[in-house]
Amino acid sequence: MTELAASREWYARLSRGVLGLIEQVPEDAAQRPGLGNWTLAELAAHSMRAWTTLTQYLADPEPTGETPISAVVYLAEGMATDGVHAGVEQRARQHAAEIGTSLAAAAREAAAAARDALDEAPDSRLVTTRFGVLALRDFLRTRNLELVVHGLDLAKVLGVEPPSELVEATVPAMLLLTQVAVERGMAVPLLEAAAGRAPLDAGYNLMQ
Repeated sequence: MTELAASREWYARLSRGVLGLIEQVPEDAAQRPGLGNWTLAELAAHSMRAWTTLTQYLADPEPTGETPISAVVYLAEGMATDGVHAGVEQRARQHAAEIGTSLAAAAREAAAAARDALDEAPDSRLVTTRFGVLALRDFLRTRNLELVVHGLDLAKVLGVEPPSELVEATVPAMLLLTQVAVERGMAVPLLEAAAGRAPLDAGYNLMQ
């Protein structure tokens, strides 16, 4: 199986797992705590961006004449951009407010649209993101990571066991995060923590 074929397969499996979690979100999610400053509804709404961004980017014209960046560079540099996380929080709040109590229906629609868009996209497709152009295989790696991380967030907040799709996908997710750690010069403390040599600092975060 090629890297892109594997990313496509992970995306399909993770989408099913996260969709199943969002379908368990109660109607009063806007009043329940979620992740950090987010409510449960806002966390669920943000999780859907793994679908909506793919659909949006694949609907845009394919870029030409630009050198693609890797998924590692996208995460290592893009996530460290000033103001990016404040913008993410604001979009999640806005999206949750627009959806209201129809989270499950909105999630099913977003996941189906992303699946259809991905099915129609050729393997050679390039996509334009706010941080640069990526090959489809690399952009899917970033979306898969989002689905794993926020799927686990949802499972924890809901008090349920993570779906098997998410547990199995921790392998490619950890591989990508390890590559990000190397890119950012943060790999040694990660290795030492994993080997039980020293705990990670409280502020250690590869997604910021």
